[in-house]
Amino acid sequence: LIWGHVVNGEPVLEPAFAVTTRPTRPRGRGPFTLRATSASGATLWTRSFAGTAIADTPTGERAFSFAIPTSELHAESVAELRLEAGGRVATTYVATATDADSGAVRASRANANWVRLRWDAARHPVLMVRDARTGAVLSFARGGDATVRSAAAGVDETVDVALPNRVQRAWHRLHVGAAQ
Repeated sequence: LIWGHVVNGEPVLEPAFAVTTRPTRPRGRGPFTLRATSASGATLWTRSFAGTAIADTPTGERAFSFAIPTSELHAESVAELRLEAGGRVATTYVATATDADSGAVRASRANANWVRLRWDAARHPVLMVRDARTGAVLSFARGGDATVRSAAAGVDETVDVALPNRVQRAWHRLHVGAAQ
């Protein structure tokens, strides 16, 4: 999952996640370019696109999200993703499998319907949180401490948490412990 937006001409590229979903690729050409580079700085691939206009914004903001199969991206070689828009560039480091350790996130019960997650936000700026039973995305959590509404309250509840990662499935199933 490669996603982001452009606000007032300033590109924002969010951390990429390895997910299982239907592919959605950039279509056509446009003023924005996604570029993947290797550790040596070589360009592996580029994709041009226009993004989707965000309704009711006075500055013409645009957003995008693509689910591009890893086989098309040479994902195992990607070290950095770049979003280029109007001469401005946003980059995001692409984590390796060793960066995505399961002990990085702690989950506890906040109350009957809420789960509290804590992690090192400097190391993992965004987490994707899913209901472990249904697979529904509950949150893109930020800041190192987030409380997420849980679809199923219960003693044996679990949540799936994904850390940004380029190839390996980085999902970790966390048991929700007692309130802390």
